[in-house]
Amino acid sequence: MKISKKDALMWFEFFAQLPEDEEISAKHQEIINSTFAQIEAAVEHRNDLLMSQIRGLKTLKNRTYYVGNDDKFPKGCISCLFGTGLNAIRKTNKCNLNCKFCYDYGQLDDIPPVGEDVWEIGGTKFYEKDIDLLLSIYQKPTGVSYVYLEPFIEIEKYYSVIKKFSDAGIYQHLYTNGTLATEETLKALGEAGLDEIRFNLAASNCSDKVIENIAIAKKYIKSVGIESPMTPEFYKAFLKKKRMILETNLDFINCAELHLNENNI
Repeated sequence: MKISKKDALMWFEFFAQLPEDEEISAKHQEIINSTFAQIEAAVEHRNDLLMSQIRGLKTLKNRTYYVGNDDKFPKGCISCLFGTGLNAIRKTNKCNLNCKFCYDYGQLDDIPPVGEDVWEIGGTKFYEKDIDLLLSIYQKPTGVSYVYLEPFIEIEKYYSVIKKFSDAGIYQHLYTNGTLATEETLKALGEAGLDEIRFNLAASNCSDKVIENIAIAKKYIKSVGIESPMTPEFYKAFLKKKRMILETNLDFINCAELHLNENNI
């Protein structure tokens, strides 16, 4: 069933005003499906027009879009999109900031701890002493990422684990808002074997301190970039400090997906 854009708008407004407990008939469900199809077609058409205006736009085997030097494309992304084995490593369940675009916005105080001397690796909990055995039994992953929530709150716990994965030849990247980083801790991460670090610059609204930490990280870590959801606030702040940000000599900038939950939608 196909409907016009005008009818799709009318039906969208109609269904949006229905009480939540109103039952939807099979006929109405067909109209709803057609309405969403029309909306998606319109959005995809608009996206195609916008992408046609971007010079040098490329795809990574149709998995994502990017522009720029192929050699600068973050290996952490390649590992995540095409790699094998374990991926996310979780340890810290706290954050020093409260960003409305966070996965866990509105429920940060309810995030359960991983456990003392315990790491959640690929969805399973392991003691740090068991990681060597884990790496000897299972197929080694192409890469791992340190996430959840702000690792620099207890970054000293990460060095020994990063060294274990580095010694095993596994590519590693870490996410941070960058506000708690120092030259000492960034140097220690590099010496432990961290390959890549990603700063969520939107979390601090492009603070000068975090931009300076990006430049410092480049001294000790091979691949340094920004990964932030492109909120209107971040876009505005980024343009104001674009020159300062680019002068850090960072390697890449990722526009991350925007995650919504019942507290920030």
